[in-house]
Order: sequence, then structure tokens, then C-alpha cells
Amino acid sequence: MQLKHLLWLIGVLYICSGQYVVRAQIQPKCKEAVREYAPKSSINYETGYVSCGGWNNRQVSYYCAKTTCSLQYTTSYRMVCCSGYYNNTVGLCVPICDAPCVNGYCAEPQKCKCLEGYTMVSGVCKPTCSNCQNGTCVAPNQCICNKGFERSNGGTCVPKCTGICLNGICSANGECNCAEGYFKSNAIADIDGLGNATLCVASCDKPCQNGQCVGRNRCQCRDGFQPSDDPFRCEPICTTDCTNGVCTAPNICECNEGYEYDVDRCVPVCHPTCYKGACVQTNVCECYEGYQKMDGSDTFCTPSCNPPCENGYCDEPNECSCYVGYARSSLYAHRCDPICDSKYVNEENGICVAPNVVQCKENYHLTLLPQSNVTGCEQNCNPVCVNGRCLGGTRCECHEGYVAQKDLPNICLPVCDPPCEKAQCIAPNVCECHEGHEKNETHRCDPVCNPAVVDCTNGRCTAVNVCICDEGYTLQVGEDTVARCVPVCIPPCSFATCAKPYECQCWKGYSESSTAPSFCDPVCEDGCENGTCVAPDTCQCLHGHVPVSASVCIPYCDPEVVDCAIGGSCIGPNVCECLEGYELESTVLPDRCIPQCFDLVDNAECFSPNQTRCVAGYEAVFDEDVLQECVPICEQECENGTCISPNQCSCFEGYTAGYNETCTSICERDCEGHSGVCVENLCQCFDGYSNLVNAYTCAPVCKGCEHGSCLMPDECSCFDGYEMSNQTDACEPICSNCTEEMYCKSPDVCACYGNKSLIVDEENNMLCLATAESISQLDNNMIIWAICGTLGGVAILSSIAYIMNKRYSGSFDTTVRMSDIKHIN
Repeated sequence: MQLKHLLWLIGVLYICSGQYVVRAQIQPKCKEAVREYAPKSSINYETGYVSCGGWNNRQVSYYCAKTTCSLQYTTSYRMVCCSGYYNNTVGLCVPICDAPCVNGYCAEPQKCKCLEGYTMVSGVCKPTCSNCQNGTCVAPNQCICNKGFERSNGGTCVPKCTGICLNGICSANGECNCAEGYFKSNAIADIDGLGNATLCVASCDKPCQNGQCVGRNRCQCRDGFQPSDDPFRCEPICTTDCTNGVCTAPNICECNEGYEYDVDRCVPVCHPTCYKGACVQTNVCECYEGYQKMDGSDTFCTPSCNPPCENGYCDEPNECSCYVGYARSSLYAHRCDPICDSKYVNEENGICVAPNVVQCKENYHLTLLPQSNVTGCEQNCNPVCVNGRCLGGTRCECHEGYVAQKDLPNICLPVCDPPCEKAQCIAPNVCECHEGHEKNETHRCDPVCNPAVVDCTNGRCTAVNVCICDEGYTLQVGEDTVARCVPVCIPPCSFATCAKPYECQCWKGYSESSTAPSFCDPVCEDGCENGTCVAPDTCQCLHGHVPVSASVCIPYCDPEVVDCAIGGSCIGPNVCECLEGYELESTVLPDRCIPQCFDLVDNAECFSPNQTRCVAGYEAVFDEDVLQECVPICEQECENGTCISPNQCSCFEGYTAGYNETCTSICERDCEGHSGVCVENLCQCFDGYSNLVNAYTCAPVCKGCEHGSCLMPDECSCFDGYEMSNQTDACEPICSNCTEEMYCKSPDVCACYGNKSLIVDEENNMLCLATAESISQLDNNMIIWAICGTLGGVAILSSIAYIMNKRYSGSFDTTVRMSDIKHIN
């Protein structure tokens, strides 16, 4: 038993691990009864009489032993393979398939299951390929391309071109079509061996700046350039630092405004150049250490001293140089002390406070010492001598050119000879003019007109800031509040300046008018054709004209009114003159010049005088360079038909096609496999079908389906208002208000049987009346109406008589309402 289980396990492992399994194997699941037979014998004794015969018919008794045999059995059960399975060598049940399972295995009795990579098609396991269009799948995912196709890099079968196809896609007919973004190039057409080759070059919507178009809107940069944010522009590469500049070409840096190239970078420029400082930004200087910017200057740096120099200037950082007349102090390095030269100043009784300047001590005053003829300190008198010398006590001696006042003998006044006029004597024979006056050539004081208040050019200053203008001038206050004597021009100058009295000087760009000397006209140097010069070199076009340059205006033709762009010339505002071979068409807006052609064939257009061409979708047929006809072009093949218009086939009888479609058989499309069999392009219908529409299609046949749709043979779907009648087996109309004496003529429309007429009373009840009966109800009323009626009534009676005649004859069938009869009464 253990050996049996071991063999069963080995078989299962073999089945699960095998690459190709030919049988599905399971354990036995069905029971089979087994009989074990054993023989058994039994003896029975039989007694009786037998006649011996003779004259006395003697009978003799007998006693016989009779042995019988029987076969007895016992029934037991064992597990066996079910029906449709057989037991293999390892004790497993294997299903039985009479037909071989090619590329599969027998999974159930008489049922094959395909191996991986195969699928069941019409009872046969066929290999499957993920993409084998235009090819034959010979093994799982192994496709052999059909004739005229070849395997692409993606593993699909694509059309094979008859020639070399670079950057293109092969069509089904073997032609090379350029992919989107590429167009055909003739660059290799003349190369030997490549005459049948097609080269598709890349197309870019915009030119590739500094690069080459290598794909659909894809640019490849040249050496020294790199891609930029704009996909159609390659920007140059600068290996050096191009900060504060623009890289205009490979390794060529163009500095921004305010910068200049120095060695390998753009450095800022300062104007004027920084002195004792560094230019850190455009026109921004930064002083060196120990220097500071001079007041009022952004580029000049001066040395800085701390503490600041006294009576000197900072020559170097923290180094002072003394001004002229000063010397370095022995106590402080930053201080310079004044020098008083003994040749000019006597420091006795005073202190030197500035170069050759002495500040006297208390009770002394500075004066010219008579004994040394130098400036020195002299003792004060009480009161102090003014312009004099103290002789001691209260006695003063005036200096030369001065005289003492009688009432104040200590004050000496200067003497001027001759006396000063409009001035004050400030020193001997020195006059100082009063405020608002100045000396002339004769040293006399004349009044002065301040130019900041009154500009007295072209006038006379008669008093302080009082000016009387010359003839032809007038005093006028300008925008700067300064009064000036300006010339007078009458009449006033126009576009000119009054330069002299009654003389105008035209402004720049203007010239003197020939009609009025005071008026200046603007000048347009290059003229102003079809316009008016409204300002210097400014031309304003006349109405209906537009500028083509600063000095020329041409007539304008509004394209919505007259389109003069082709075959014409705009000679005036909205006036077009057609060229030779063109005629103006003005039936609809805009007017336009139409080229004229003779003998224009069908489906052609006149694009230039006597120059014709076929419209789009048509091909030209020439006879000695003369266009004979334009034949339509169908991109698809028009087999079983004729190309009658672009991409439109006119099919032969029995064929049909849509736009840009080939002619296909109506029979194969609508008949084959539906309701009949297509034989020689004619549909032979199955039973229950007939060629009701045409000979190429079959429609189901239904009896009594006049008012319905035949869905299938003898299966009719009635229209609304009809239902199938079990009596007539036809679609009969449905009425809801017909009485027994009526029949339903059409949906909800009743009619009377026989010659009766249908009458509707005032309550909308329908009645069927005989023709004579309905007429008798009208007789009496008609006679009364004839007696009482007028000429119009006679006409009505004639009409009624006509109606009666029709009714008596039985040829006039109508419906009369009871309300109509009442109205006649």
C-alpha cells in the first residue's frame, strides 16, 4: 500500500511540474460491484410409479436420488475509474479523448483544454499572439508577417516599403509617407542607388535658432549652445562668469549697461572714476579704509583724520598737513598753530590768533605802530580813538586823510575830495555807493537794475530796479518772475518767436507763410503726398488714405468694402482699378477683381487671367499644355464603381459606398449570413424571406401585415391603432365607439354597413340611417325655405337640390349631423 501511494505522489509531481501536460489525472472516484462465486450441490429424492405395460397394466414404484448444483456468490465494492476515464500505470484515472488534443491536453472525457499560449478555436487549439495584425501566429507570441509586411522594433507587422524609407511610415500599398512633423526632401534623389529612396526631414513650427531641427518641434543645439526656456532657441554657453552681462555667443560675454569686461568678468563702471575707492556698483563708489566721501561728491574719497585736523587738512589717513601760515603744534599732532611774522606783526601786548593776526590784550587795541610801521597793539584811550592814534590820556591824533569831529574829537572821519554823490566816504578819497547803485567809468554812482529782478537789456535803468524799455520793446514778466524788455510784434507771431520789433523768427521745422509774414507753416522736408503737413515732418493723411511712409499717403480700400489685394490697384478711397485680365465684380460685398478665363472646364477655377487649374480633389488632364478636363481623385480604390467626385465612388448596380469608402457588395453585407446566400452578387433568400426591396437583400415575408412591420417570417408587429385579428390573421384597426351596425374602417374611425350613412347628433352620438330616410327629414323644411328665401336662399336651395339628387342616385355617400338638419329647419 505504501508503494502505491508513493507511485501516486510521483505521478502527481510529474503532472504538476511537466512543461507540457498531455492528460489530466485524478484518483478513482466511482464504485464497482465485485461478485465472488462459490459452487454448492444438493440431493433430492423423487418417488412415483411407472407403468410396465402388459395385459394387466402393472405399475411399479420407484425411488430415485437427484443431485442438483448451484453457484452462490458474495458482493463487494472497489474504487474504479468512472465512465470516460481509464486507469494508467500509477493507479490514476485519465480522461479519454478520441480525437488527439493537439497543443493541449485531455481535461475531461472528450474535452480538450489548450496549453498556455493557445486558445480554443472551432475545437482546435491555436496559438495566440498579443499583436499579430497583418501576420500569421505560428506559436505563442511568435508571429510571421504576411507578404508585403515586416516586423518593426515593437514586434508588430507593419507595411514594407518598396524602397528605402527614412523617418517615414510605410502605407498599406508600400508607399513611404512621412510621419507627423516631417516632410519629404529631395536631398538624396540624385545620389546613385538612392533614386527610389524617400528621405523625411523633421519639421519645426519655428526656425531653430543656433540649432538644427531633428524632430517634430525638437531642436538640437550646435556646439557651444544649450537649450533655453524657448524650445526653438538655443542660448550660447559662456564658461567664464557672465554675471552682470549677457552671453551673446559661445564664450563671448556682452556686459550690461554700466559694466565693462575686465580680464574674465563684467565689473561695474563709475563715471567719474572712483578716487581712493572701489567701484562696487554702477556709479557707486566705496571708499578705501581710512577714507571718506567728500561732501557733494559720490566718487571722490578724501582721507579721514580722527580727531579732525585744526587749522589744517587731512593729507593721509590720520595725518594732518597745516594750512599756509600755520605750523605743527608741539603738543598735539592734529593741531596747527598760527604764525605771526615779525616783519608784519608785533605780538607784544597781544596773542597770535591767525597768520599775521594779533588779538590784543585788554585795554589795548590793534593799530599801525608809527615807530616800526608794523601792526601791533597800542594802549587804549578813554574814550577810544577811532581812525586815530592815542597820544595818552584822552588825546587822539587822526591818521592821514582823516579829520576829527568837532563834537567828538576822538572819532576821526575820512575825507573825500570831491565829495561823494549817492555814496558814502568810507576811507580817504574812497566813496562807497549807496545800496542799489554802482560806480561808472567816471567813478560816479548810477542806479542798478538787478538782473534777477529786472533785465533792462533793450532799455534804460532810471532808478533802482526801475527800467524804461527802448522803442519797439515792452516790459514783460516771464515765467521766472523776471521782468524783461521784449520786442513787440503786431499781429502776434504764430509758430514763431518775436526776435526783433515787428519781426517774427519761425521756429525750427517751420517756414514763413506766403500769405502772412507773422504766420509760420510747418515744413515736411520729404513732402506730404495725399496728406497735410500738420507739424514739422508730420504728415496727416487725407480722408480715405493711409500712410506708407512718413511723407507718402496712398488711397485705402477697406477689404470689407472692396478687396483690391489680388488683381487690382487701389487708386482712390475704396476705388479699385482692376489690372488687365481682371474684371470688377460688385454683385456682393466686398467688391473684388476676378480673373477672366476662356473655355473654363468643369471642376476648374480661374486663378489668373487665362490661367486655370483644377479645384482641390481633382486631377488635371492636359493636351499639349492645354487643360482638357479635371477628373476627380479618389484616395480609395473605386473597384466595382467609378470615381465621380473627390473621394466619392459611384458604385455599379449591387454595390454601395460611403464617402472615402470603396464599393462593397450589398449582397455580401446585407444578405450573406443573415437571410440568404449570396450567389453571383444576388441574394437567394431562405424560406420565409423574399427579395421585396431589391435583388441584393432579403426581407421576411408576412401575410396580412399591410398595417404592420414584418419582423420575421410570418411574425408581424402591428402599427399603433391596429391589432392582430385571430379571424383574419391580419392587422385590423381598433375602434372604441362603433355600434353593432358599424364596422371599424380605420383606427377610431367607424363606418356603416351597406348604403347607410353615418350621422352624428348634437350629443355626438353616431347613428346609421338609410339614404331615403335621411333625405325625407329634409323635404318639408326645404319647401318652406324656398318660399321664404331670397335670391340668396334660391342659391342655397339649388345646392340642396344638388345634394338631394346625388343622394337619390345612391352615388353620394356622406355623413350628416342632426344639428345641421335643425339649422336648415
